[in-house]
Amino acid sequence: MSRRVTEPGGTSSGTSGADDIGVRIVREVAAELDRSPMELEPLAGLVDIDALSSLTTTQSVNVSFEYEGLRVTVHRDGSVGVERLDDRSMR
Repeated sequence: MSRRVTEPGGTSSGTSGADDIGVRIVREVAAELDRSPMELEPLAGLVDIDALSSLTTTQSVNVSFEYEGLRVTVHRDGSVGVERLDDRSMR
């Protein structure tokens, strides 16, 4: 079973807002896949990072999407969860 969760600000390097959430997502996905962040498809080509940040900070919702074969969930508290889609025990 594979699942990672990063708390808000847990892996950021001084960025904030949309940049911060985008950086945290890419870092978590890269770590889960044991790949360099530079090897991943650009996240901005898949989701609108500004809109994602706005939704999770002003609307108190969780947002999930698929990226690089993983389910990424940005929780209303700003934490980022990553789980493998083939892991049927995590729903």
